[in-house]
Formats: sequence, C-alpha cells, structure tokens
Amino acid sequence: MIALVVLISLTVIAVGGVLGVYAMVRYNIYNDKGVYAWSVGRNGITETVVNEIQQEYYAYLIASNYNADEALPVLGNKGYEGDSDIRISSSVIKKYSEENCNFAFKVKDSSDTVLWYNFDPASAGSKAKESGQNIDGTSVYQYTPVYGFTYFILGSTITDAGNIPVYSEGEIKEVFITVEIYLLSPTEKGEWPASDDYSTVYWWIMTAVSLRYIVFAVIGVALLLIFLLLVMITNGAGLTADPNSDEIVPGFIDRSPLDVNILIAVGICIACIVGMRLTGIANSGIVIDNVVIIFGSCVIMIVIVNLLETLSVRIKLGEPGKNTLIYKIYSLIKRKVMPDDSEKKRKTGISYTGKLVFLVVLFSLILLGILTYFAYRYFVLGASQIKFEYYIIIWLAAMIVVVPLVIMFVTNFGYIRDAGQKIASGDLEGNDISSRLSIKAMRDHGENLDHIKRDMAKAMEQEMKDERFRNELISNISHDIRTPLTSINSFVELLGSPDITEEQRKQYLEILQRQVSNLNGLTKDLMDISKFSTGNVEVHLELMDIGVAVEQMVGEYYYALQENSVEIELQKEEKEYPVMADGNMLGRVINNLMTNVRKYAMPSTRVYIRVKDENNRISIMFRNVAKDLPNLSGEELSERLVRGDRSRHTDGSGLGLSIAKSLTELQHGTFNVDVDGDLFTVTLEFDRADTQNNQA
Repeated sequence: MIALVVLISLTVIAVGGVLGVYAMVRYNIYNDKGVYAWSVGRNGITETVVNEIQQEYYAYLIASNYNADEALPVLGNKGYEGDSDIRISSSVIKKYSEENCNFAFKVKDSSDTVLWYNFDPASAGSKAKESGQNIDGTSVYQYTPVYGFTYFILGSTITDAGNIPVYSEGEIKEVFITVEIYLLSPTEKGEWPASDDYSTVYWWIMTAVSLRYIVFAVIGVALLLIFLLLVMITNGAGLTADPNSDEIVPGFIDRSPLDVNILIAVGICIACIVGMRLTGIANSGIVIDNVVIIFGSCVIMIVIVNLLETLSVRIKLGEPGKNTLIYKIYSLIKRKVMPDDSEKKRKTGISYTGKLVFLVVLFSLILLGILTYFAYRYFVLGASQIKFEYYIIIWLAAMIVVVPLVIMFVTNFGYIRDAGQKIASGDLEGNDISSRLSIKAMRDHGENLDHIKRDMAKAMEQEMKDERFRNELISNISHDIRTPLTSINSFVELLGSPDITEEQRKQYLEILQRQVSNLNGLTKDLMDISKFSTGNVEVHLELMDIGVAVEQMVGEYYYALQENSVEIELQKEEKEYPVMADGNMLGRVINNLMTNVRKYAMPSTRVYIRVKDENNRISIMFRNVAKDLPNLSGEELSERLVRGDRSRHTDGSGLGLSIAKSLTELQHGTFNVDVDGDLFTVTLEFDRADTQNNQA
C-alpha cells in the first residue's frame, strides 16, 4: 500500500512535470524567458479587472436611477457622490485600494472628466519610485491601456404641472465612458508593492523560468523511481508477509479470468483518455484540464499496477494462459467433442517450436492490425498528417527487424531453458551453452551455466574417484590386516604343536614378532594419517635450515642405499636454506621419502636430491628410477595405502607418501609427485623465511 501511494505521488509529479513543460513550450518560456507568458497573463488579468470596474460603475448608475439626460455622477476615490447612500461596493473599494493592488485606474466620461478612481496614479508613481521600480529607466508603469464602454440608458422629460415637475420616460440614449489602467512594474528582484493577481501570476512565471530546465531532471528521476517501484511491486506480487516463506498466495483478481481483467483494464484506460480529450474540447480552463489529466493518469497507473501484479502472480504459479475465459470455453468444447479416454491419451502440450511460431504469427497480426488502422485513418477519415507510404515503411522495418529479433530472443531463451533442465536432470554432456547463444545478456548467463556444468562434472568425477579410492582403501586395509593376522594365527597353532624343535620355536617367535610389529605399524600409520589429514595435531613452526636436515638424513641412509647398489647425488649450495617448519614433522617427511627410495629404487641407479632457492621459495626434489612402479598418476600414488609393489609383499603400510603429503601441507608447504615412465619424482616447496625478521 505504501509503495502504491508513493507510485501515485510520483505519477502526479511526472505528469505534472510534463504538463508544465508543455505549458512552458506553449507560452514560449524557453525562448524569451517569460516575456510572452507575462504579456498573455497581464492582458487577461487587465481585461478581467476593467470589466469588473465598468460593471460596478454601471451597477451604481442603475441603483441610483440615473437619468441619461443628466451628467454622469462623479464618485471620486470614495465610491459615492456627496452624502448619497448609494455607493460602490465596499469590497470593491477595498480590493482596488492602494494597499491591495498594483495598478491605478480612472473612469472618465466623454469630456475627459474623472468620474471614479481608486487612487491617484501620480501618487502611485511616487510610491513605485521610492521602492525602486523602473522600466527601461523611463517609467514606473509597464502597461497603460485605455478601454471604452457604451451604456444604453433611458432618458426622461420634465413637464410643469402647477409648479409640480412631472417626469416621464424619454428615449434611450448612449452613455460612453473610458477606463484607463496604470500597471506598475515589479522591482529588479521581482517584488511588487501589493499582493494581487498580477503579483501571483508574475511569481508563477518567474518560478517557471527558473525551473524550466530543472523540471526535466525531476521528470527523469520520477520516471526512474516509477520503473523501479513497478519492478519491486511486480517481484513482490503474491508473496506473504513472512520473509522466510516463498509461498505464492493468489488474491481475488488473480483467481479471475486473465482476459477479462485485461479487457476491464483496457476499458478503464480508454475511458480515462476519452475523459481527458472531452475536457480539452470543452475548453473548461487550463487548471481543470490539468487536474483531469493528472487524475486520469493516476487511475491508469493503478490499473497498470494491478495488471502487472496479477500477471506476475499467474506466471509465478505457472501456466497463466489456462486461467482465461477463452481457454475455459476451449476446454469445455474440447471435452464435449473429444471422449475422455482419448483426451487423456492425447498429448495436450504444445512444442517449443509451435509456441515460437504462434508468437511470431501473433506479433505479425498485431503489426498488420496497426497498419490496417492507419490505412483506415488515411483513406477513409482523411487523416493525412503522415503519408501512408511512411506507414508501409515502418511496418516493413518492424517485420524485417523486430520479428527476427523476437525469434532470436525466444530461441536463445528456449535453449537456455532446455540446457538448464538438462543440467537439473544430471545430463552434463554436450557443447558449451554460451557458444549457441547470440544475445550478450543471455550468453553471459550461458557462461554461468557452463561454469556450473563444469563444476558439477568435476564434482561428479571427484566423487567417482573418491568412491574408487574408498573401495581400494577398504580392500588394501583388509589385505594388509588379514595377512599378518593369518600368519600370526598359523604360527600360534604351530607353536602349540609338541613336535617342533627349539630351533623352530625360536624361528616362529621371530616371525610372530615381525608380523605383530607390522600390524602395529599399520595401525599407527592409520591413526596418524587420520590425525594429519584432519589437521587434528599441534604444529610448532620454528626457523630452521632445511638444507642441513636433508643433508643429515642423506647421511643416515647413505650406507643402507649402497647395500642395494644405489648411489646418492646431493645437489645444494653451501648456504643457508631458512624455512619455518616443525622439526619433528619435517624429519618424518624426509625419512618417509628416503625409506621409499630404499625400498623401491632400482639397483645400480642413482638417486638425485636437489635443494634449490629461487623466487623466495625453497624446493627439495627427490628423483629416482623405480624398479616396480604401478601404472598410476602422481596424485594417485600420494593417496593412502598405495605401494610401489603390486603384489604388496614388501613391509610397510603404503601410507608413507600420504603421511608425508599431509605433514608437508600442515607446515604450509606443497607436496607434488610426478611420474614419467619409471622416473619417480617428489618435490617439496616451502616459503623462504626472512632470517632478520624472525630473529627480531
């Protein structure tokens, strides 16, 4: 309701502004800054004043039984003659007194005798000069017209009957008077000595002059706000007061047939327009005309708002065309003609192509109807403001330009709708949606749908990958737990046999201890990877030289690798490689990588370890030739429970790379695995620490 009140107020402002611009153009204010408008207003007011003055003087003559054979009575500025009881109305005397009007007048007879005046023009001129009024430096009066009037009044004849005069009616005689007006000028500031119709009209004209360009901005802002309010009202149509509810609640108008509402709305709008036209034809005055136009515009705006609201509600509820009187009649006829069974089996929906064809045909018929209307006006009514050839050109332009645009818009919209339905149903195949769209706004929307489709495809791919890894994880864990348990169970049974020797008993116990150790290691690694991957562990970062840590770990594994004929080549400069890291975690990462090299490096090959400092990043690369590398990507190798041997006969849990990756990321580093044939490369990267800032 508040929005509707504001909308009506803005409509009054916009329509009033348009009417104001029309009036200013009509009175040439934009060209001469009000000169012509003031001339028209001044002449109109002056004629009204003069007519009232002469009518008042004539009324005095009639009331005083004036005889046309006598001289006209002299009323002076008091409005009566001598001590006569018959006089000019006191309200007229007050209205035209020196304090209440901006002009002086004189009523004269044919001999130029002053019969009646409001105040002396000379004194008015002196008063005007004192207040600084002037026109071109020559006169305080800007307007001094003279009007003449003729009265037809009966004369009388006087006869002597015994010294007693007897009056009898004579012939009708002409009585002529003139009325002179001396209109004062406003000051340079636009001020007048008194407040009357002249000052009021002058103020309005000067106000229009000062606002003649500002009114365009006011109209523009009002129209913009009207558009925004219409959008807001349309979007909010049918919604409940609950902000958390999206339920659409139709009202009484929304439940009535749509075509009936449209007919009523069109009828009301036509009635308002006809009323405006009739008021203009009746020449009832500019004020009444403008009031009727503004009132009619407000009524039309209310009708438009109601129509937009009900259309919005029907569209939100879906299938707005079914709640029409025409559709109901069509359905009734269809039920009568077509049996129920066949009607149920029949596909009642219209294809998208059919809808497009229907829309184009409807639009073409509308254009043809408009052309027919103008042809009727041109050939039948003779309205020839524009040649009919121009109407043909406009119609052809609309058919050639507008119809293809409508087809392009509808086609783009339909393709986006179909693509959205495919995405909603999970169909993520096909080309990019945006490549099939030609309208920029829809192409931008198509690009958004493409991003959604690609993200959903990636998510589904990742979900399938995670599912595969979960299955492999369960399988690997089952294998790695079941193998030592089976071995433990078998050797426990053998230890219980009385036929084994002491030497065999000792061997079986060693195997049991090794299997229990493997099982404990697997359990510990599973618990560690759970903590590390979820970040449920404390990290104590401190400044350390990662080059020293790598060098120490290489020294520890030097002899173990030489036993497998694997040579180590360490490439690093003699300098500090400062990073912020957790010493224990970093040591475990390097230890896991060196253990991985010891287990899976091909004999008689070299292992390259390089420490590099560039672009404020410190990287440690481990590269070796693997003897039995699974056909997996680097990312898959760093997942959980993946070993370098397919048979899973080596010791370990297969969690070494996964643990190393989690620990590296906990220290804000990056962990990358790359596989190129049988060449296996792991690269760690950390931000270089600023030693001076950390020491400070």
